[in-house]
Amino acid sequence: MFGIVDDKRLFDAIKDNSETAFKVVYEEYFAKLTQFITRMSRDEELAEEMAQRTMIKVWEQRDKIILTTSLKSYLYKVSYHEYLMDVRSRSKFAIIEDTVIE
Repeated sequence: MFGIVDDKRLFDAIKDNSETAFKVVYEEYFAKLTQFITRMSRDEELAEEMAQRTMIKVWEQRDKIILTTSLKSYLYKVSYHEYLMDVRSRSKFAIIEDTVIE
């Protein structure tokens, strides 16, 4: 929706601690990220959690992030990695749980 120039301005504002700019990004992308993860996981509740983690990570690490792509691409990449980390942790937990039960 925004374009690369607008993304850069928005993200620069977020880096300057603008809660308003962050709210704009949150409102624009939260539902889209949720849909993206829901398509992979088939679990809307999990998808909402991953989208939320993505937004939290962006806010907490805003001063360290250097955008080399569009903000949209960055957000999708982060949410995808959050989802993969969750899948990996669940699979490790299942293996450990099976071992303990045996």
